[in-house]
Amino acid sequence: MNLILLGYGRMGKAVEAEALAKGHSIALALDTPDYAQLDAFTNQPGVVAIDFSVPDQAVPNAMACLARKIPLVVGTTGWQREYPAVAEAFRTQGGALLVASNFSPGVNFMLGLARQMAAFAERFPAFVPHLSEVHHTRKLDAPSGTAVSLADAYLSGSKKLTGWKGEAHAYGRYQGCPPYLPIEALREEEVFGIHTLTMASDLEEISLRHEAKDRSVFAAGAVAAAEWMVGRRGVFTMQDVLGL
Repeated sequence: MNLILLGYGRMGKAVEAEALAKGHSIALALDTPDYAQLDAFTNQPGVVAIDFSVPDQAVPNAMACLARKIPLVVGTTGWQREYPAVAEAFRTQGGALLVASNFSPGVNFMLGLARQMAAFAERFPAFVPHLSEVHHTRKLDAPSGTAVSLADAYLSGSKKLTGWKGEAHAYGRYQGCPPYLPIEALREEEVFGIHTLTMASDLEEISLRHEAKDRSVFAAGAVAAAEWMVGRRGVFTMQDVLGL
């Protein structure tokens, strides 16, 4: 493949290293929205863009790729509200878009387990759910995109919760289950990502925990997603790539 990197920070450089190790080429690395440089890659076979930029550039980056029929893999988070309109544009205009809040196989497996935990909690209301995430201090969005995806997965299996809310939360704070899923976001130096989904009662506690030990796991997943996108049209997630 010839990859276009939209965003050339820590993750962009990690994707570059992974791609080169797998024999791919970096056709272009853009750290600013100079979209005229994309014109040479319009509707070219084997070209895929990978976006690890910042939230306010995600939508312009996506629309620039769509206009040039460049398949796009997006790992940037913090723009969930704009996603439905962007996805619809890619569907109706024959583009190729894959958006993932997390590219690691473990987190994507955890999404399915979160739905099962919610179904369990429906049967045993004494358990109060709580979601926490820890990331490095440079992360721009809180809660993280992965935490929001896990919350959405849990909520898809719950009939009694109306949504999620970011807040500090102590186990046992509520006498019963609140009408939403609390998400606690913490920031510490050099943490690549720790997500913990917990259900606690007065007598016992169940937790799902995922820890990323190196950002290369996300880079490897993003490159694998780009490989999978070659020749495809439509809107996809990492669940499609992993067959989950």
